[in-house]
Amino acid sequence: MTTSTSTVTSTISDKRTATTPCASIHGLHAVPCTVSVTLERGLPSFDVAGLGEASVRELRVRVRAAISAAGHGFPVGRITVSVNPTGVRRDSTAFDLPVALAILAAAGIADEGAVARTPSFGELSLDGSVRPVRGAISIAEAVRDAGATTCIVPSDNGAEADLSGIEALRIRHLRDAIAFLNDSDQRPAVNAVGEEATLTASRYPNAFSDMSDIRAVPDAVRFTLEIAAAGQHNILLVGGPGSGKTMMARRLPGILPPLTSAESLNVTRAASGLDPLRWTVFLRSLRDAGCDLFIVGGAQIAQR
Repeated sequence: MTTSTSTVTSTISDKRTATTPCASIHGLHAVPCTVSVTLERGLPSFDVAGLGEASVRELRVRVRAAISAAGHGFPVGRITVSVNPTGVRRDSTAFDLPVALAILAAAGIADEGAVARTPSFGELSLDGSVRPVRGAISIAEAVRDAGATTCIVPSDNGAEADLSGIEALRIRHLRDAIAFLNDSDQRPAVNAVGEEATLTASRYPNAFSDMSDIRAVPDAVRFTLEIAAAGQHNILLVGGPGSGKTMMARRLPGILPPLTSAESLNVTRAASGLDPLRWTVFLRSLRDAGCDLFIVGGAQIAQR
């Protein structure tokens, strides 16, 4: 007996469109964007405008596989996706989820009205699971400022998105987002206890070494570090390899005062994806051969 496996697909009967809000990272902040999808009759195709070439190829594969993994057939017909405005850099995997939801809305699988008013972001895996992305707090702030009250986010980005003040709906799979958009009462039951514990622990981290570890150096060096920390002065450490420059620099944040709420948000934007909220400054060790472009972010637009 021969067994064959076939993929169930949905056929487009007429031209349909759908839109959904999202945001694109621009430096340490984000710019609101809109994903528009048009489904119409014609030879099967999946064209994406407004994204980088490499991102387009990868997005098409992830979105198609994730929709199938969620138990829905990928629409058969001519599919055109556009991300606006066109003058903003858009090469993040955060567009995977909004593109998939807009396609499902245009195909009549997800509620078109709910998709149009609910922003979302997240990277899709081939099995339909939603992975975290960098810059979650900046994206959440951008869609909040645009008027949104709820945002669909990856579960691992939930604690960070909460800092923006928007209601962050945590999801682990694409089907969770579809269920919520079709019925707002079906909120995914995602355990957030671990996120809250991490958020509380990050307020008073123990990652910094103590200044008492500094030995066999003149007292003037210790006093210089303390004066720089107390007065918020710049400090330049000069010395040969093994003289203790990095060791002393790693202990300097341990004597700095906790950051204010506004300062914490700015540091969190820069360190997005590392901690939910950072209440202390962090040390970033750079290579001695790093050029100016590498030090400021390694790109035309500093990302970190």
